[in-house]
Amino acid sequence: MQFILFALLALPSQAFAHSAESTAGFLEGVIHPMSGATHLLAMIAVGVLSSRFGGAAVWQVPAAFIASMLVGLYLGEAGQLLPHYEMAISLSLLLFGGLLLRGKVPLMLVMIFAVLFFGIFHGYAHGVEIGGLLNPTGFRKGFFMGSVVIHIFGVMLGMVPEHYRYYHSALRASGVAYIALGCISVL
Repeated sequence: MQFILFALLALPSQAFAHSAESTAGFLEGVIHPMSGATHLLAMIAVGVLSSRFGGAAVWQVPAAFIASMLVGLYLGEAGQLLPHYEMAISLSLLLFGGLLLRGKVPLMLVMIFAVLFFGIFHGYAHGVEIGGLLNPTGFRKGFFMGSVVIHIFGVMLGMVPEHYRYYHSALRASGVAYIALGCISVL
């Protein structure tokens, strides 16, 4: 399922582009995290990977990623310099792809570090784009809601039963696709 989503998003070059119009508000904020393959797929991967932990961690891991993204969003919006943020976003896809490819439950410490660290860079990329908005508060709220929806979708994908016929091959294919996109986006 993720592989199909990846293929659809990776084909057009506009999938990597992010733009926030000066009049953007809540609805544009909801759609914005879905406008770029790297951000969208990272959030889906966080949801899929967090679903393997069970219990409260299923929602705590995505919540940590979103909280970290919001910190990055504010840093970017405030004009703080965060060098090499594009490289960090690409590295997040490599890491999440490797964890998906591995097929086992990742260590909680690795996941928490990854979501807190990489979430800042993903949020920062969006934050640098919203400096000139007429309605930044509405955009921020929409951005938050859009990110929540994407993570929920990822968690739901991850809750497909392991005995499903194509479960393991879909995870491996998704991992390979994430790694490929991470390598492409580095260039």
